[in-house]
Amino acid sequence: MTPTSLPAGLVVDFLNTVDVEAGTDVLDDPRGFARWCRGHGTTPSDSDAARRLRDSLRAMAAGERYRLEPIGMPLAPTREGGLAPAPTDAVEAVCAAILTLTASGDLGRVKLCPADDCREAFYDRSRNRSRVWCDMADCGNLAKVRALRGRRTSASPAPSSARSR
Repeated sequence: MTPTSLPAGLVVDFLNTVDVEAGTDVLDDPRGFARWCRGHGTTPSDSDAARRLRDSLRAMAAGERYRLEPIGMPLAPTREGGLAPAPTDAVEAVCAAILTLTASGDLGRVKLCPADDCREAFYDRSRNRSRVWCDMADCGNLAKVRALRGRRTSASPAPSSARSR
């Protein structure tokens, strides 16, 4: 989890419960999901509800169409006299973190790497919110090399069958 931004860290970690590159999904394994929940200070929820939430949030982070299901969450009074979410399980904890990020204007900083073989979620800490890749040294570098090769290939002249004299 990201220590400087706990709500963002929880959301990013939740989105990364699926690993596209390795082809694994923590939510497919009840013990793995329970272990993930304990590591994030929450209790397991229905894995189908968690999967639907995760898939919708991943689509949202990727800028794709998504649909979030309504969720009921208990509220607790605060010392200031207001109300705050009081999540009881993993789905509610992630939703509470999303509410916090939305209220602070930082939900748009949660993004997915556009590399088809990666799709890892990350939190964009750049000043102008322009970060695209999960890691510039890996996915970003590979994309730039591919783009350069593509430009060089399309810019190279067609081979001539006859030599000019």
